[in-house]
Amino acid sequence: PRYYAYDYFDANCSTWLRDILDQTINGELAKQLKEEPANQTLREHVRQHSAHSTWASFGLMLLLGPSTDRDISAWEEAFLPSVLAERVGDINVGDQPLVIDDVVYFEGLSLETVDASIVALPYTLMGGLLIAIGLMVAAKRSLRALSISHGLGYFVMGSLGAIIVFMGGFTGHDAISGNALLMTIHPVWFGLLALWPTAIRKLSWWVSVLILGLGMGLWVLGISGRQDPTVGLFWLPIVLVLLYQARWSRLGPWGTEPSVPSK
Repeated sequence: PRYYAYDYFDANCSTWLRDILDQTINGELAKQLKEEPANQTLREHVRQHSAHSTWASFGLMLLLGPSTDRDISAWEEAFLPSVLAERVGDINVGDQPLVIDDVVYFEGLSLETVDASIVALPYTLMGGLLIAIGLMVAAKRSLRALSISHGLGYFVMGSLGAIIVFMGGFTGHDAISGNALLMTIHPVWFGLLALWPTAIRKLSWWVSVLILGLGMGLWVLGISGRQDPTVGLFWLPIVLVLLYQARWSRLGPWGTEPSVPSK
């Protein structure tokens, strides 16, 4: 079809061709591929294919939920044209191979030449720790520096959380649903901004602590799906420092100093 409801993993140019081939050979393709395990998870494929762009890779890893970390079959892995081409070459229909010969008209860059570990441990954890250290340094420097860093942190994490909530709950991107990162980045962070009354900021702090605790518990128990923790470990030290400083520094809603002191 010329127009259809596109889905990156479940309905694209490769899956349509896969399904048409399967119908043509009376379901033999699905029968064989669904019994074979995939070589990689969906997240690992996305990480590998986006590794050439650090920011794009980080953003995609941020959005993808636990459904992309589960074990999949070769049938599902054929959402990639290269995988479909390779798998179809191994299919037999009856006693005959489906593909007798093939011709390569164009060969792109090999993914093996790309470092797929750019958005991976220990780099993400190191990045989160460096930002957390920066927040602690800002707290020592001045109350104004602490106020600016916290305001920026609350806004960024609240905005990213709002994007994940919107895309996972109000769009057709099912791969984003159930994202465990919502235990660290979520719209509740907006409630800690200095423009709100003290009561709202205190409530937002407690709700953020509750979300973090419940989220980590559900992840450890595997109730919400065992999502890849790589990007989560970037945010965890930042969240812990922000929550600590908001509670026990002079800046937070329990403090006695104004958020932005006058000169």
